[in-house]
Amino acid sequence: NGESLDSENLAIGLKKDIDYEKFNFSVVSIFGLTQNKYLDLETETQQTISQENLGQFAAVNYKASKEIKIDDSQSLNIEVDGKYGLRRLPTYLTSFTDGDLSVDDAVDQVLSGGFNVEYSKFFENGFVLKPYTGLSLNQTLSKKIDIVADGERKDIAHYMDDDLAVKAGLNISKNTDNFGLNFNLEFNEQNGLKDSQVSISLTKVIQNNINKKIEGLPIDPELEKLFDQLQLAKENERLAEITGRAVEENRIMKEMIIQLIKENNKLKTERNLLLKN
Repeated sequence: NGESLDSENLAIGLKKDIDYEKFNFSVVSIFGLTQNKYLDLETETQQTISQENLGQFAAVNYKASKEIKIDDSQSLNIEVDGKYGLRRLPTYLTSFTDGDLSVDDAVDQVLSGGFNVEYSKFFENGFVLKPYTGLSLNQTLSKKIDIVADGERKDIAHYMDDDLAVKAGLNISKNTDNFGLNFNLEFNEQNGLKDSQVSISLTKVIQNNINKKIEGLPIDPELEKLFDQLQLAKENERLAEITGRAVEENRIMKEMIIQLIKENNKLKTERNLLLKN
């Protein structure tokens, strides 16, 4: 037998930040529901059956960090964090032609603790350079899952016995009143599984400049030009809408006039026929 799983999640999170004697603490709690869609396969007959059920999940993430200022342009941030997560999948039964597949309810639990170090360098041109590294120790607390397929027990369990995960990355950013740039490169490895991620984000603030224009304050000429173009585009849309309505009204009036002319000609023809008779 085989099985595939597709899930959609809905989550609600709560975050609490605490500052105490130059230490920063944060706790994030997440609760949610997961809609699971299963596709079970009977390998001998190639019979497939789809099912759906509702599961639950929850997680808690805590962090404690301290920033050490080296000088006006350099700082070091040390962070300790931990995670605990669990997910429950309910019992379900799939009845194939050649037998049943029974899966008992499963509760997956993961416990993780980590240590991270981040160095920050601030440059006069506004750029901030942040190389960082970290490691975490992960372990599952789950018990085995009872599975019966075609009358045979095929129990399984998910295990991470003190798996060590290591990460290293580089973040480059620059933020001004009107512009934001962020680049992040990160490498991860856990139990022989390697992963790399690259992300780039670029933002430009227009709202503040629009407010400044309303208040009559000086703003960025380039953004003012963009604002004027936006206003012109909106005005053109308004005029186009008015013109479109006028064209439609003219078309309707033209059709009405043509119809009146036809009716008038019809009346004239009938009148002439009556006069001849």
